[in-house]
Amino acid sequence: MQYRATVHDMQTDTRPTGNATLAVRSTQWTRHMADVGLPTFAEQATRIGVSPTTVGRVVTGKTTPSPGIISAALLITGRQFEDLFEVVVAARQGAAA
Repeated sequence: MQYRATVHDMQTDTRPTGNATLAVRSTQWTRHMADVGLPTFAEQATRIGVSPTTVGRVVTGKTTPSPGIISAALLITGRQFEDLFEVVVAARQGAAA
């Protein structure tokens, strides 16, 4: 489930109250990193300043990206936040599916 705030939401305060987390748009990440000459996790990791394992865990969704990884990825690729990342809102417990 993706959530995008609308003017109505802001006026009526009907934002979701569940937990939210940040996720990498892995297909876009891979494409945009390759576009700047960084096709492998090892090359991306060297440029970002973390281990290849960390990059792999972030891109596959096993780890939430840190502010440092987010800012480095945006600077390296020249892309906007929404091009590489998305906010994922978890459903509230007890909410109907």
